[in-house]
Amino acid sequence: MKIKIKQILVATLAMTASGILLFMLSSCGDKDEFFFSDSEFRYKVDDNEATIVSFNELEIARTSIKIPATVNHKDNIYQVTEIESNAFKNYLALETVDFSSATNLEEIDDHAFLGCAGLKGVLDLPANIDDIGDGAFKGCNKLTGIKVNGYTEIDDDAFASCSNATTVYLANNVTVDKNAFAGCSSIADGGLSLSQWTINQTKLSNDAFATYIGTNIAKILVRTN
Repeated sequence: MKIKIKQILVATLAMTASGILLFMLSSCGDKDEFFFSDSEFRYKVDDNEATIVSFNELEIARTSIKIPATVNHKDNIYQVTEIESNAFKNYLALETVDFSSATNLEEIDDHAFLGCAGLKGVLDLPANIDDIGDGAFKGCNKLTGIKVNGYTEIDDDAFASCSNATTVYLANNVTVDKNAFAGCSSIADGGLSLSQWTINQTKLSNDAFATYIGTNIAKILVRTN
C-alpha cells in the first residue's frame, strides 16, 4: 500500500513539474510579442519588428494614410516590415496610401486592402516589398495605375478587378501568380510594361491576365529590359 501511495505521489509531482515547465515555455514563447497603438495605427511587435494590424481604436474616416519606415514605442524603435491580412479590408473612405517612406516594408499580406473601392490614382509600391498577398488590392477599382518596383511575388488575385487601371508597370523578375490582374479591363494600348523574364514566367495566355477583357494582350504589352 505504501509503495502504491509513493508511486502516486511521484507521478503527481512529475505531472505538476511538467505542467509548470510547459507553462514557462509557453510564456517565454509569447514574451516578445505585444500590441500597442500610436496616433494612426495599431501594431503588433514580434522579434523586434512591427506589423501594422489596423487603424488605432480611435481612428475615424481617414481618407489618406502614410506607411512609416519605423515606429517608436517606449523609447524603442521598431522597423515596420509588414501590413497584416485584412488590416484595411473594405475601408471605403480610404483614397490614398503613401508608401514613399515605407523603406522597411517587406510584405503586404492577404486581403490587406481588399475592397478599398475609394483608393484612387497611381499605386506606387516600393522596391523593398518581397510579397503582395492574395487579393491584397482586389476590387480597388478607382486605381488608375499600378507600379511594382521590386523583385516581388504578386500572389493570386492581388490586383484583380482593378478595372480602371490604364497602366501596369512591373519591375524586372517580378513573379506573377494566377489571376493576379484578372479583370483589369482598362489597360491602354502599350500600358503594360513587363520584362522579358516576367513575360516568360507569367504565362500570359492563361494565367495572370487570364480574364483580361476586350483587347489582345500583345496590343497592350510593352517589353522592358
